Amino acid sequence: MRVAALPEDFTLDLWLLTHEDLRQTARIRAFLDFMAKELAKEASVLEGRSSSDATRTGWKDDLC
Repeated sequence: MRVAALPEDFTLDLWLLTHEDLRQTARIRAFLDFMAKELAKEASVLEGRSSSDATRTGWKDDLC
């Protein structure tokens, strides 16, 4: 639970990193592409602008 709102100018970059020699390896490229797509889908949740389905359905409560 967020205690206070973030300042409007708050930003935080998320980087997906890999070793230069592995960057074009098929399985690494597939993973990076997958993660970029999935993270983009959840951008509003990660930025704190909305809640995810997981939080709304309560399944996170089972993990605690």
